[in-house]
Amino acid sequence: MRDAVLITGFPSQEARSVLREALRDSALPKIFVLVAKARRDDAAAFLAGLSPHDSVRVEVLEGDARAIDLGLSGASWSALASELTRIHLCHPLASSNAERKVAVDEILHATDEVLELATASKRHARIVAHSTALVCGDRDGRFFEDDLDVGQHLRDGIVEANARAEKMLRARMKVTPISVIRPAILVGDSETGELDRRVGTFGLFLLFVTAPPDLRLPSFGRADSRLNLVPSDHVGRVAYAVGKHPGAAGKTVHVVDRDPPTAREVFELIAQAVGRRVTHGGVAAQFATALVRAPGFERLGGSPRSLLDALVGDVVFDDVNARDFAPQYAAPLFSSYVGKIVEYVRASLASLAPPAAQPIEPFARIEANDLP
Repeated sequence: MRDAVLITGFPSQEARSVLREALRDSALPKIFVLVAKARRDDAAAFLAGLSPHDSVRVEVLEGDARAIDLGLSGASWSALASELTRIHLCHPLASSNAERKVAVDEILHATDEVLELATASKRHARIVAHSTALVCGDRDGRFFEDDLDVGQHLRDGIVEANARAEKMLRARMKVTPISVIRPAILVGDSETGELDRRVGTFGLFLLFVTAPPDLRLPSFGRADSRLNLVPSDHVGRVAYAVGKHPGAAGKTVHVVDRDPPTAREVFELIAQAVGRRVTHGGVAAQFATALVRAPGFERLGGSPRSLLDALVGDVVFDDVNARDFAPQYAAPLFSSYVGKIVEYVRASLASLAPPAAQPIEPFARIEANDLP
């Protein structure tokens, strides 16, 4: 039998990027995407843009990754368990302003359900779990791919939930083939500029794009801090390659810029792309966070809180595993695609409306002592 892949969290930006890579794999005949009811229309709009050749390879499953059996019927769940060879565990949550309890419920329950599906898989399905390099928290210095709990402080609910999910996954790696993908701060597609407004960096670009023409924008945080940004399409390419590499089972892989620009360089590049000037000297990250929480700002795009918090410290991400399992891919320079993202955000303003509240099903919180 040939491979079959399930992508959860669709149509989040990371899930879309993985789907694009899967569709480039001509040897892959079947791709399942798990879509929550609340995002059914968004998923349909994206899939409508696929070619007829690609669209027939994609099967939409309406469900809920947090629910028992992914919210699928018993027959559908059993069929998946018999067909799947890989599962890309992507999460729909992307904005750092998500409530801690919502993030914990979403990510930990989804992880638990995917682990159950992989365990029942008749073809020993491989899990590729998408986490975040921000599990480094406030740690300075080098952060290795094997590092997880090193005494760091985690800055928001999504990062905490991902760290706890990684702990669950590591406890199962000896019996289930699992790879963990940790991208650095996620930005838009380097080829199209597409940037999901739920991603925190959308709010940052929006701030620059919508600033009054005569306003000199401040540089945020420590100007000499390295700001590690990676485009979503690069993350999708590396994650898909890692998922196919037999040696990557049981490994964690950092997907990062190996020569990241400084914060000053990042903000100057964005400012140049929008035709603004940046004031030298910077402002404290706490002030910057307060600025983007101004009334009305949060309704327009994701909060860049995690990005701004990252400016407080300076961490270097080791990526030995990425070099081993996906040596053919290197992150493109931020300067090569920043203009595309700016143009995409500008074009989005015409149709931008406050995001609809996402209904959240009640689940009991998983407490720390419930985890391995």
